[in-house]
Amino acid sequence: MTAGTVVSFFSCPFELVKIQMQLHRLVTAAEGIPVKFSNSWGCAKYIYRTQGLRAFFTGLHLHILRDAIGTALYFGSYEAFHVALSPTGRREGAGPMVHFLSGGLAGISSWLVIFPIDLVKSRIQKTVSINEDRSKLPKILPVVRDVMRHGGPAAFYSGILPTLVRAFPAHSINFLIYEMALQKSREYLALWKS
Repeated sequence: MTAGTVVSFFSCPFELVKIQMQLHRLVTAAEGIPVKFSNSWGCAKYIYRTQGLRAFFTGLHLHILRDAIGTALYFGSYEAFHVALSPTGRREGAGPMVHFLSGGLAGISSWLVIFPIDLVKSRIQKTVSINEDRSKLPKILPVVRDVMRHGGPAAFYSGILPTLVRAFPAHSINFLIYEMALQKSREYLALWKS
């Protein structure tokens, strides 16, 4: 949870710019309005110029909540799946397939829990360039009520399928490489000590 909290301070501005870029391209194309910025750097400069540094941390409280819970679940469930899938019932002796499956299942289980938080965070962050007056930025409860009113509880999982399809291979490979690197470092350490 601590790692997820710390990382949030660095990743929040990047995710905000990503969301702004995605929306800006859609809106300018659909409505035929002039392009304010053509790349991520231009987007970041526009946000800074119109709203200041504080705007990059819009939704930080939700970002921290998402990443603290998500990271704790991610690593905790990885260890649980790792032990459950290991032929020995212990972490030691697990092979590459156990690392691969455990990583993929950890990624999926984490996203299943944090996806609603991410959806609300993204809805708040998307309004940054629209609402240059920071007092008009939406608050959490009205966004949650709006999602419920327009789609019920299922709306909090709108778009989750592509996230889960991406999560399994991405997190499987992450942990497979992590475990291989860990094993190699142990081997090199053993050689160095001998």
